[in-house]
Amino acid sequence: MDDAASELAERLALLEQEVRQLRRVQECTAALMSSLDLSETLDTILRTALDVAGARQGSVLLYEPDRKHLRIANAVGLREETVAETRVPDGEGISGRVARTGEPLLVENIARDPRFAERRARAERSRSFACLPLAYRGRVLGVMNLSHPKGRTPFGKRLLPLLTSLAHQAAVAIVHAEMHRSLVEKERMEQQFELARAIQESFIPPVLHLTGGGFEFSGRSESARAVGGDFYDVRELADGRLAFYLGDVSGKGVGAALYMARLLSDLHHLIVADPDPRAVLGALNESLIKRSRRGMFVTMLYGLTAPREGVLHLASAGHLPPLVRRADGSAGPLGVAASTPLGIASPAAYEATGVELLAGEVLLLCSDGVTEAQGPSGAEYSAGRLALDLEKAGRSADSAVDFLFRRIRDFRDGGPPRDDVTLLAVRAQ
Repeated sequence: MDDAASELAERLALLEQEVRQLRRVQECTAALMSSLDLSETLDTILRTALDVAGARQGSVLLYEPDRKHLRIANAVGLREETVAETRVPDGEGISGRVARTGEPLLVENIARDPRFAERRARAERSRSFACLPLAYRGRVLGVMNLSHPKGRTPFGKRLLPLLTSLAHQAAVAIVHAEMHRSLVEKERMEQQFELARAIQESFIPPVLHLTGGGFEFSGRSESARAVGGDFYDVRELADGRLAFYLGDVSGKGVGAALYMARLLSDLHHLIVADPDPRAVLGALNESLIKRSRRGMFVTMLYGLTAPREGVLHLASAGHLPPLVRRADGSAGPLGVAASTPLGIASPAAYEATGVELLAGEVLLLCSDGVTEAQGPSGAEYSAGRLALDLEKAGRSADSAVDFLFRRIRDFRDGGPPRDDVTLLAVRAQ
């Protein structure tokens, strides 16, 4: 009778434990449904699993983006250095094998299990453990590890279905949290994109038409989705001369846009103070060096009309050579003294080249988004193709720019630009 009563009491205790465990899992499910924060989600999952299993130590490992390694994303009972340094190759060790196979593993006693002889030396600390795959729609996201310190009741086989169910709910919650994080990040990036675009457009004319000092200017810029760093403009000076420029800031996004805004502000002041190409590029380089952002630099062509001399003075800071179409219709690169891009080295010397344009001849400045435009096959438009198309382009600066933009778009065959596409044509009247 005593044995029967004792057995009944044990069964009741076991039933009460299972009810408590189920209730705890239900509470966890409700908590997961109300949270979209990944860190909070992982913490809730792990602490619930530890409570349900009666474990004191546990961790959640998630795949890195390349899915070659697992890293600890959340842990309880592990040293900080262990969390920071642990990196499990896919398919290796217990965690790696469970992640690879997608099959849960529960070991009641490591010391007595022949499969884990290499872990017996550590059995003093953890004689029982469980490793559960976190899988969503057949895709394993990572694993959850739970372990017992020696002296605690080991995990029982009856616990595995409950832990497996919890792991499945955990995987769903992780996916939802990651989707939410991706959405928030996308919205943040779109806001940054719009800010960068607004900054860029406030300084750069999408289309330019200007006549003065014996020259006709025509420019156009087509922005890529990623917000590149192209800039160009023509500035009329008090004495009737015209300063013109086209350049490209390295990098993309808000950082590059803000860098460009400061660059152009400095450039406009320098042009007013002394528009000579050597002086402008030299002073602009020093200005950028003083507030240098690591990895940021600028390539640029800067020119100044000299009506009395009948020439243009042109200087380059590491930019693509301009093209010139002569009176006989032939077009090709113009030899301009090249120098270091702006913002890289100090001091840097910049030389100006005198360019004589006869009436009807055209000087063409472009960004690398023109020559590097890609067709469907992956081939680039190239400077050579640009020169050939310049020979076929209209006589006026406007018609030449219009024609070249059509040719570039035709070459892309409807594909979007990968980088900003900017052209500035200067035609002698």
